[in-house]
Amino acid sequence: MGPYSLHLAGALLTFILKVAAGFVLCLALARLLPSPRHRFLTWLGFLLASGLSWIALLTDQIVSLLAHSAATASFAGLTGRPPGEHLLVPESWSVWIGRGAELLGAIYLVVALTLLAREALKHLRLRAWLRHGKKPSAELQQIFEKLCRDFNIRRCRLIVLPHVSTPATVYWWTPRIVLPDVCEQLVPSPQMENILRHELIHTLRCDYLWATLGDLLCALLFFHPAVWQARKRMNMQRELACDLTVVESRPEQRADYADSLARFVRLAMLRQTPGLGVDFAASPSLLGTRIRHILAEPPQVSQWKKLLDDAAFVGFIVIFVSVSHALSISLDFSAQPQSQSQRLAAPAPARVLPARNTLVPHRRHNRLTVPVAYQDSLTTLPLQNRVPESDWQQSQDWSNQDVSTYGEPTFIAALPAGVSPASMQDVVIGELPGTAALSRGEHRAHEHHKR
Repeated sequence: MGPYSLHLAGALLTFILKVAAGFVLCLALARLLPSPRHRFLTWLGFLLASGLSWIALLTDQIVSLLAHSAATASFAGLTGRPPGEHLLVPESWSVWIGRGAELLGAIYLVVALTLLAREALKHLRLRAWLRHGKKPSAELQQIFEKLCRDFNIRRCRLIVLPHVSTPATVYWWTPRIVLPDVCEQLVPSPQMENILRHELIHTLRCDYLWATLGDLLCALLFFHPAVWQARKRMNMQRELACDLTVVESRPEQRADYADSLARFVRLAMLRQTPGLGVDFAASPSLLGTRIRHILAEPPQVSQWKKLLDDAAFVGFIVIFVSVSHALSISLDFSAQPQSQSQRLAAPAPARVLPARNTLVPHRRHNRLTVPVAYQDSLTTLPLQNRVPESDWQQSQDWSNQDVSTYGEPTFIAALPAGVSPASMQDVVIGELPGTAALSRGEHRAHEHHKR
């Protein structure tokens, strides 16, 4: 588990850094985008990209873990070492890294399953609450059907739920718009029509689906704060986009629409009822921002400002793509240096002796010498002053050779079996009983032989 845990830690650090860099990129892009609709798509894309990257990472690690049991080489050979920063970790940390990986994996499973179970429980509770709903009044139903025809919506239904405090939209395939009892009192006023228009825009945008996906991704990526911030910003831009659509259709009713929003936010704060889906009041902390956007006139942007924003938009994306490759981290174990006691306790390398009857070249005189083991054994053998000449020696003509050239007499013996005279140009071998030895004047005989 050591190499696998180290690879998993590197992959996790790489994922965290890249998600953080993506969040910074989306912050920069959101400042350049003037419309809340585009900013909503930016944060939604960030969440979806982060979730898909995490699922791909988990899938790759599971496949690698299954292959790790049969692998004998380093773990980097299974998944490939990512390009980028390469860090070395002391090998003595391998035990603690393995235990930490197991502990963090268990904690992640417990927390993620708990958050997913909470989301499932919320949907079950929503289904149970909708059973207590009742049909709206005829006048309210008539207004609702008229707006559905204007938006070309067919599968949406209207439900009045007594215990809720704010209008909300639930489900996305067969959407339901939930209204509190207080909405029956607003039927004659234009505020009710604006509220229904707001909720129908949520159904057209499938905001309940995106909100559910955001909750699931936050449950899977609960350890990364950028994901929670991205979901919060996505929800804010979602509400601003719906408010902008309502105001664009009825610009003369900006003040009434802002007043109805503040009224339902106060009611939600007093009742403290849990949110069922995509609430009209949303978070009370967003009330000031939403009211300012509702009452503000749309800004006028010049053409050159749009061109600069587009150029900066493309530039930020290019920078992110260039930097993202350098954010990959690869971890490996480093070899631990041996201490003085370990070096002393280490056994000395065994001395490898040459094979028997092997001639070893001498370093200084560039000649063949007998191995040390055989030289030691020759010291105990009696040497003769003269050895009978071999057939090869007798075949040579020594009559006209100068004795002074050689100095003292040379011990010559027959060549060993299988050795030709041509291979013995650098040495004259003396023959002893059962053993090959070197003569003391072999270098001189070598020079004469060359002549």
